[in-house]
Amino acid sequence: MKPRSVYIVLSLAFGLLTGCGASTETLAKEVRASVEETFAKNPDLKDAQIKTFMLVHKGGKQYAGVLEGEINGEPLNLSIDVTYDGKAFMWKIVE
Repeated sequence: MKPRSVYIVLSLAFGLLTGCGASTETLAKEVRASVEETFAKNPDLKDAQIKTFMLVHKGGKQYAGVLEGEINGEPLNLSIDVTYDGKAFMWKIVE
């Protein structure tokens, strides 16, 4: 299976944050850690290197992220949608 084709599959993960209402920067760190953990468990993505991950608040419980990195020498650029309710988050890769 080509690594690029795996990106089309939506990834979903849940994570808990401490405290009530984390900053966007703190949320970005938690989401990045969750993405890295998910990639590490996937044989097709375990060699992916995340160079940058930026997250912006769209409004309400919605955030948009951009992940840049590489996998096997090829550029890796993904858009990620995040929903955060103040206690837990979930993310998915946008096709």
